[in-house]
Amino acid sequence: MSNSYSFQEEAIEKIIDFYNSNIRNAKMCLSTGLGISYILVNAIAKILKSDKNCKILLLCGTQNKVIQYYEKLMSEFNTVNAIEFLPDLNGNGIFIENYSSILRDAMNFDYNKFNLIICDDLNFLNDEYRYPFFDNSYTGKRLSITNPNEKNKLAENDKIIFNYNIVNAVENGYFTSVKESDFVRDFLLAFLTNLGFQNIELEKRYGARAIDIIATKNKENYAFEVKTYRTKYVSSSLIERSAHIFSGSMQKVAKINFKPIMITNCRVDLTLKEEILSKTKIEIWDISNLIYLCDNSSDLIQKLSLYSSFPILDIKAEKTLSYNDIQENVSKVKIESKYHKYEELFNQCKPGKEDEKKYEEICESAIKYLFKTEFFQISSQHSTNDNIFRMDMISSLKGTTEFWKFLMQFFNTKFVVFEFKNYSEEISQNLIFITEKYLYPAALRNVAFIISRYGLDKNANLIVDSKIKDEKN
Repeated sequence: MSNSYSFQEEAIEKIIDFYNSNIRNAKMCLSTGLGISYILVNAIAKILKSDKNCKILLLCGTQNKVIQYYEKLMSEFNTVNAIEFLPDLNGNGIFIENYSSILRDAMNFDYNKFNLIICDDLNFLNDEYRYPFFDNSYTGKRLSITNPNEKNKLAENDKIIFNYNIVNAVENGYFTSVKESDFVRDFLLAFLTNLGFQNIELEKRYGARAIDIIATKNKENYAFEVKTYRTKYVSSSLIERSAHIFSGSMQKVAKINFKPIMITNCRVDLTLKEEILSKTKIEIWDISNLIYLCDNSSDLIQKLSLYSSFPILDIKAEKTLSYNDIQENVSKVKIESKYHKYEELFNQCKPGKEDEKKYEEICESAIKYLFKTEFFQISSQHSTNDNIFRMDMISSLKGTTEFWKFLMQFFNTKFVVFEFKNYSEEISQNLIFITEKYLYPAALRNVAFIISRYGLDKNANLIVDSKIKDEKN
């Protein structure tokens, strides 16, 4: 589970603890987009591995969801006995079914053959109705998955074993809070201008219909629908539904001959793009297409990365399906080297207290230029929990490249601290001890960088070496 987040691992352990406890009915409150399916699949696999005689029933809203759970279990845990339909209940393992199918045969179905029933997608159930797996006739364990912001009468009395929402995830640096309006104004306007689009207008209304962006290029009109998500992948049905709604809007403004394009910051399967283009004439530009169309503009790539809650450096750039005229005219923006600029700034900044603020500003600017796409959030002059100390800069890590992945895994850190010291001599051991107070293992803040002109003196180096060795041991 090296690619998981710590809150997901905690949720998995809470489910296992619940299964081994005396509690009968429990619920896990988790926001959509935080990996519910990943958590359930891994928890189920662990339970079945430790209890060979266990029989689990996983209920979800749709048949597509049933297939998704089944495929995840079979591809990642092929030793697990997974059944995606219920002709009989012989054997042990995980049985997966949707609510409508199982309730059709409710009179002939014995839920008590299951040690554990997991109820996902409670929004598919009427909370005014008492279902057989929610009444006292079921004597096994039941786990319900709910959204922290929604109340559901069916599970209102169940014990909460885990509660985590998207606000917690953003605060802890696991995700960025992607606002569609900011994505449009901060990235897409510059992106489309770079591609040569003109007469760009936002939220253009045609009667009751509004189009996110309209623009012209080579005497042709384009309409852009924008969809932003917090995850790298979203369900095919969600993309199809969005394209269908967009297609309906285009039909309402048929008097203008628009070329429709749907832009999203997630990954969309190529086959699905082709099907949607064939059926609706709508082309989808996903994250791989955006990377390709950004060409070699470092500024655009950096902006795009900031509006992605996942690393994008490992995503292969891909051409769009059509509109080759756009690709042929992608402007080749030369990446400006800022080495000489920062060299000049540092040379103009004098060592010592007089220019310490200026030195901090230059260092922070340089760090952001080099690594901004590696960080979720950056906070300057951040106070420690007791408000006694103030850090020059703290950043939460995405783990995009190997160096930052190494720090996260080897030192069990999610945050790094930066201290900028404009000293006119080498740093002494006292500053190492002070900086150490900024670290806080319980908050996954275990690494600090001190940026200075002349490095560390002999004693400070010895202290740093001993601290690293202690961490290894």
